[in-house]
Amino acid sequence: MPSLNPFRYIDPVGIFAFIFFNFGWTRAPFIDFTKMRKKKLFTYASFGILSSFVLAFLYGFLARIANPVFFDVLYRASLWSFTYGLISILPVPPLDGSRLLLAFLPTKSYEWYIKFNVYGIIFMLGLLVLWILPLIMQPLVIFITTVTNYIVFGNW
Repeated sequence: MPSLNPFRYIDPVGIFAFIFFNFGWTRAPFIDFTKMRKKKLFTYASFGILSSFVLAFLYGFLARIANPVFFDVLYRASLWSFTYGLISILPVPPLDGSRLLLAFLPTKSYEWYIKFNVYGIIFMLGLLVLWILPLIMQPLVIFITTVTNYIVFGNW
């Protein structure tokens, strides 16, 4: 069962990487896929994605009214929240999009997908190491920046 305690999901290496390399991660909540009902799995995944978009808009609107000292922090928080929301939709484990997909799979496919769940992380890291992920992400980064600028500044 996922916990509401945010400190449980902090990964020190991921925080360090985020501070120094502008790329980081957190610990994923432990979910026992074999015991969790599909409706509950869909709810958890939906809340993860929806909360990212809500936070992106909240940080963006706060950046509009913030003083220059906090503007940069709120702008980046909006940018990263929106980015996380879009990336989370992808149906690659361990992202929330894969959990959304699991909620709709039949039982036989569900078991197969869970068995190969660990390879999603290796796939994502392989794309990153081979520098394929940044090439794929370039159009998405332009879109994310445009939308974030619209949220914060109110114009395209």
